[in-house]
Amino acid sequence: MKDRGKLGTNHNVLAGAFDVIENLTNAIRCVGWAIDPSRKLPAKEVIIMDGERILGKGITVIERKDVAEYIGSDSVIKCGWEIYINKKDVTTESKLKAYAYIAEQEEVILLSNEYSMTKCLVEYTPYSKCTIDISGGCNAKCPWCVTGRKNKDGREALISFMKKEEFVEIVEYMLSNGIINQGTRIELYNWGEPFINPDFKGIVKYLGKKELDFYISTNASRVVEFNEKSELRHLKGITFSMSGMTQESYDKMHRFDIETIKKNIKRIIENFKACGFKGEASISFHIYQHNYDELKVVKDFAAALDIKVNAFHALFTDYEMFTSYIEKTIPQELLYEASRELVLYYIEGKIKERNLEYRCPQLNSLVIDYRGQVVSCCVLNDQVQDYALGVIKELSLKDIVNLKSNMIVCELCKKNKLDYIYHNTNQVK
Repeated sequence: MKDRGKLGTNHNVLAGAFDVIENLTNAIRCVGWAIDPSRKLPAKEVIIMDGERILGKGITVIERKDVAEYIGSDSVIKCGWEIYINKKDVTTESKLKAYAYIAEQEEVILLSNEYSMTKCLVEYTPYSKCTIDISGGCNAKCPWCVTGRKNKDGREALISFMKKEEFVEIVEYMLSNGIINQGTRIELYNWGEPFINPDFKGIVKYLGKKELDFYISTNASRVVEFNEKSELRHLKGITFSMSGMTQESYDKMHRFDIETIKKNIKRIIENFKACGFKGEASISFHIYQHNYDELKVVKDFAAALDIKVNAFHALFTDYEMFTSYIEKTIPQELLYEASRELVLYYIEGKIKERNLEYRCPQLNSLVIDYRGQVVSCCVLNDQVQDYALGVIKELSLKDIVNLKSNMIVCELCKKNKLDYIYHNTNQVK
């Protein structure tokens, strides 16, 4: 093998990944794929190393139809590999890297970033955060949100919801199978607006009876009121999503009546506090090019209600749209719209900030959609490859952890640095 002695430093970039690193009784099972995308060939040999030590070797013989479909060529279909490492050869300090060898070109190529064995050798633990999207859509019409854009076509009437009975079954299943526990932070939102779910009150009351802490985010277009003094004692936080403080701004984004929104926020806070809410209330204020001068107005509004304001530059919340922007394939008309409304000058800086050690927080979060499916990531919508891992009531904690590390879409997201950008939005003071 050419340059075998320089294996740790002499390499180009190869497309591939550790899909699974599994802690077995006497071994560490490593599974992945390795190709040269420019030549559309599978790698011939894969080597797992810890520093200068070779821990294991294997060849690419396993069929990976998902990779072939992703690359668009059957020539790479046998690019999967499986390598077993002696457990005695690794510790929690071990940092694994995978390298691959393409025989035709005699190249030694880096396959993966460093994988810390600390994550593999610990026991599987319940998720500390669990997002359950109880509404399958939103009633706002924000043009840079995947759900909002759908509403332009009148799709709001087609929104589906998670019923209380299904919610209860899912939470009980997760508790009894160690997927979550009493300390898990539960969020009742992702893409959908929770207040429009007809069973919202019933779901909240159930969480209170189970003494599970939860959080809510709402656009405040609807008001849901409670009656009992202690009903909301386990509500630890509520966020109001706002796109401006004038009707002109709201006509461009959420498309609600701003005066109604302000009245609803006041009414919700008063009612919730009367029913036991003692957590933090805040406004998530989306900054666009047209509403910079409204930041002081929203701060004054929030101060009068004794709540916080978190202001940040709005992004493409549509993953595929953002990907096309980063890859410079976004349609010209859409790019023109974005250049007039979004504040995007800082994106290049965020891309440069992300380093190889960054670990996406989504790997430690659990997201469930309104159909009871485990979702790979909170930013994906159901039109994206690798959106769902399976139905939550059919999966174990170990299944979920392993499946979340086996997503091709994660490799593309990391390549474009979106994993970092989405979790490090530009705050505005």
